[in-house]
Amino acid sequence: MNDQALKQALLNLPDDAQESIVDRIFVPEFLQALGFGLMERVPHYTTGIRPDKVDYALRHNTNGDIFLATQSNPYILLELKGRHINLSDGSTQYQSTFKQLKGYLLDSNCKTVQWGIREHPNCAKIKGQPLFASNNREYFGRFNPAVFLPPARLQK
Repeated sequence: MNDQALKQALLNLPDDAQESIVDRIFVPEFLQALGFGLMERVPHYTTGIRPDKVDYALRHNTNGDIFLATQSNPYILLELKGRHINLSDGSTQYQSTFKQLKGYLLDSNCKTVQWGIREHPNCAKIKGQPLFASNNREYFGRFNPAVFLPPARLQK
């Protein structure tokens, strides 16, 4: 993991960075820090029969199964927000984002998803406070933007 590149990406973000700016500057370094290469990320992933799309679905490639090509069996969903969004616990935007990610996790194309990450450049939560996957397991925790779980911890 390149901590310096990740920290520099955070420093480069304006204080009021919109989601598109966060996606362009911070997210590539964030996903790289989590251990996901370009062929292991699907942007704007369709989560089910509804037209809803999560910002990113992630899964490590397996023998002959390139996630970007097959777009099947995602392992992680990532919903990102701009820096200007108030995601403090209990806020309206927190509740809305929680509901949004929970809906994605329960959609038909996301039965294999084990983690939902609500990413915000100031704080990312992993199924925080709690979010439920389709298997109803709960995960709690926060990411400090400079401290991440190693990729091996994200795999079964």
